[in-house]
Amino acid sequence: CRYTPGCRRVRDQLSTGTIGEPTRAVFTYSKPFRTNGSHLIDLARWWFGDISTIRAAVSTPSPSAFFKAGNIECIVCGIGTSNYSQLYADVFGTNGSRHLIENIQHLVECVAVEDPLYPGFGKLVERRRTETEIEQALIAAVDDLLTANHQMTDPICSGREALATLPACEEIEPKA
Repeated sequence: CRYTPGCRRVRDQLSTGTIGEPTRAVFTYSKPFRTNGSHLIDLARWWFGDISTIRAAVSTPSPSAFFKAGNIECIVCGIGTSNYSQLYADVFGTNGSRHLIENIQHLVECVAVEDPLYPGFGKLVERRRTETEIEQALIAAVDDLLTANHQMTDPICSGREALATLPACEEIEPKA
């Protein structure tokens, strides 16, 4: 997930304040939790910070949970099917929202504007839709690994990062 252009763009926009102060994130996945849901937990850590305050509603194979990543309230929701693959991430901020759709390969960027029908209230309006290919993520992963090796640093997504995400995942889905 960390290498897909949409995920990287959202992280950049969070760090620059483009969407304003983040208020909530909602993640949706299908397939078993350890297949897809765990990637979304890692994505929340990468975007917002360490995971805390986990409240899980365990159901097999797709548990759902409420948790905090950094100071942001997050929801991860398993839809309980393995008939198709689904990985979505929605981030809401005070100035807009970002929606990673179609297995996080496409990014929809929305901005908050004044709603002419309801004075004093805003609404979200789509500003840009970016479609990316999985090949871009693979190229970014190889580039990152080569750079990390050359500079003797950790890559964006390392085994250390996976291990840091593991306790939260185990709390959401207890070991079988």
